[in-house]
Amino acid sequence: MTIIEKIDDIEKKTGFKYKKKALYLIFESIKASGIKNAEELLYTIRTKIQEKYGFLGYSVLKKWGIKETTDIGKILRIFIKESIIKADVEEIFFPDYIDLEDFIKGDYNFG
Repeated sequence: MTIIEKIDDIEKKTGFKYKKKALYLIFESIKASGIKNAEELLYTIRTKIQEKYGFLGYSVLKKWGIKETTDIGKILRIFIKESIIKADVEEIFFPDYIDLEDFIKGDYNFG
């Protein structure tokens, strides 16, 4: 099964909670960041979404089903469970105290 087929399958398995475009964005961001930690992955996602959608980035993510940072963590865990990526889930923590909208707009940065 190809990555595209696996992502299509995940979209269906999640009851279309996360749209394909969101899943592809996270997958591409994982490849680009190498998933060393949640912080790097979040920055990579922010860069990609801002480059493509500018100030509408958060609205686009929300439409695709990603409303908070914990959604990104959930998608990452689904990718691991479905063998799309390999990572130690225990080491990757997606903080729920970060407002994803502020982060995507650039109003929040890790200290």
